[in-house]
Amino acid sequence: MSHIYEPVLIRTLLDNGGACTTRQLAIALLMQDESQIEYYEKRSRDMPLPVLKKRGVISETIITASSGWNWASFRCKNERQFGSNPTP
Repeated sequence: MSHIYEPVLIRTLLDNGGACTTRQLAIALLMQDESQIEYYEKRSRDMPLPVLKKRGVISETIITASSGWNWASFRCKNERQFGSNPTP
């Protein structure tokens, strides 16, 4: 991943008018790190998502692409309960 550090940081700075926090830069780098994305996908599937589904907090929709891949989409069942504004 070291080969993308500089280009990602430069692109992030340019996209943000030349100034970013270290947190913004770190997030930009993490977004390019597929191993970290896969790790947190697994962590989410293993614990919080099943618990939230069981408690009725979220619903899950499985989407199957023509290629045969399956994606899961999750949605809060009652956004107002959690203080979020409803989506228009």
